[in-house]
Amino acid sequence: MMRISSVVLLGSAVAGCSILVACSNSGGSSSQSSPQPTATAAAAASPSTAAASPATSPTISVSFTDIAGTYGEQDIRDEAQLGVFPTTTGAFRPNDPISRGDYVQWLVTANNLYFADDSTSQLRFPSTNEDTFLDVTPSSPYWKYVQALVDAGFVIGVDATHFAPDRPITRQEMVAIKYQVDAGQKATPDPNLTAQQISELSDADQVAPIYVTAVYDDLNLNIAHNIGRIWGKTAYFHPTRQLTRAEAAISLAEIGDKQVTDVLQSGQ
Repeated sequence: MMRISSVVLLGSAVAGCSILVACSNSGGSSSQSSPQPTATAAAAASPSTAAASPATSPTISVSFTDIAGTYGEQDIRDEAQLGVFPTTTGAFRPNDPISRGDYVQWLVTANNLYFADDSTSQLRFPSTNEDTFLDVTPSSPYWKYVQALVDAGFVIGVDATHFAPDRPITRQEMVAIKYQVDAGQKATPDPNLTAQQISELSDADQVAPIYVTAVYDDLNLNIAHNIGRIWGKTAYFHPTRQLTRAEAAISLAEIGDKQVTDVLQSGQ
């Protein structure tokens, strides 16, 4: 049963961040509601608004110095070749945590590259200088990516007015943000779902209540399956553990019904 319908708060239940259920349809780098959902909301902006990332020919040279043998190496190389990351040289730092700002930047860029031939699935830059979060203003390098998600209808803050772009993103936060993009709609916690209903995870009781629905649906509905793709058959999710840069890349290898390998092969 699909539960994507309304709003999910994507704040952190740890590290002292406040949790505040917010309803909104508007508005330093550190390192959908249908049985067959599309990858992103079509109503993010008018078709004339520039997309957050143009299509890029997959001919970019990749020469990261520290990814050989890394779990997720091929996904990192594929995404770098397509242009998902700001750079394709030097150290990738696969085992370092990724900030919330960097993750959103990668996510929006990847989405628009994968759906370069589908204007209705583009996440678009805002056309004016409005801002939703006090800590992500138009002067921030993350602003256009964060605001693109907000304008698409996704709720992604740690509370109604803060995004915390420089704080490392946790696993449960990643699932909640990424799952909305996979489904193409914002999500709302199902009050009838409890941690007991994600009993396949031995540490389900550690999942914050606001994330239980996203984790349950990610495990059980046919939308990307981020947890399974990243960590395989696992009994322990470690929901508050910081997401690594390699794990972030693995999560982005599939968005909705698009895979990075298919985009590269198509020469899109």
